[in-house]
Amino acid sequence: MPTFIIHGTHDQVAPFAGAERFVAELQEKNIRYGFLPLQGVDHIHDLKLRPGSEEWDAQVAPGYRFLFDSLKDNVEGVGLES
Repeated sequence: MPTFIIHGTHDQVAPFAGAERFVAELQEKNIRYGFLPLQGVDHIHDLKLRPGSEEWDAQVAPGYRFLFDSLKDNVEGVGLES
């Protein structure tokens, strides 16, 4: 299952080191992944961001692009492309 991680280095709920360990496990298992570490950002930082803002485009949109690309790849892989 393709996985994309967006994680702030100052997350006070889920320590950043846990995200790094998770990424290492994804690599080890050859799972398609993306990792967007956000310097100085804390937990659920995106609640205040609005689609179309610079912050959204830098901190949230990459995850959606990954998701849409992954879905497109899966649909094309089973012959359901439009």
